[in-house]
Amino acid sequence: MTNRLLTLIIASFIYTSGIAQGYLSGNTFDFGKIVNPDLLKIPNPKDVVSLSMVASVLNVAEEKLSPRSSKGSANNNVKSTFYTIINGESTYNGMIFQISTNPVYIEAPTFISFTLDNRIEHGEYESSTNRKMEYKEGYAGKIRYVYSAELGRITWNIGDNYLLTLGFNGTLQTADEMTKAANLMVPDITKNFLAKLLE
Repeated sequence: MTNRLLTLIIASFIYTSGIAQGYLSGNTFDFGKIVNPDLLKIPNPKDVVSLSMVASVLNVAEEKLSPRSSKGSANNNVKSTFYTIINGESTYNGMIFQISTNPVYIEAPTFISFTLDNRIEHGEYESSTNRKMEYKEGYAGKIRYVYSAELGRITWNIGDNYLLTLGFNGTLQTADEMTKAANLMVPDITKNFLAKLLE
C-alpha cells in the first residue's frame, strides 16, 4: 500500500468520523448535508402517511385497507408499508410507501439525487418484460418528484439521504391520477417525515 493511498484512507476516516460526531452530538439536523446512512434513522412508514389519506387517494373506505409493514432489508436501509385493499378479489391491489437510504454511500454519496435525474433521462427497465418505462418530472409545491404512470410509481428525495417512493398496484393508472396523488401526498408525507426525524 502506498503512502498516498494510506493517507487518503486515514483522511477519509477522519472526515467521516467528524460527520458522525457532528450528527450524533445533538446538533440540529441539516437536511442538505450528506450523512453516512448507518447514522440515519428510518421511521416506520406507517407512522408517516395517514390511513385516511391513503383511503382518500385510492377512493376506498379506511376499513377496506389492511396496512402491513415489512421487516426491512437485510442491511436495514429500506422500510416499507403495504396498504392492501380488502375486496374479496385480488389480494395485490393497493399502495406501498417505501423509505430508503443510500445503499452505495461509500462509492456514490450522491446516488439518490442521481437516481431521480437518471430516471428522467433514461427511464427504468421493467424486470419482467425488459421494456423501458418513461418517467416524467413534476412539482408538488416546491418539492420535485418523478413519476411513471406505466409503473404506477412516484419518487422523491430528501437531499442525498433519503429516497421516498409511492407505488400503486391496480389502482392509479393514468398520468392525471398520478399527479393528483402526488400533489396531495408528497407535501404531507414530507412534512410528517421531517417531523419524525426531529423527534
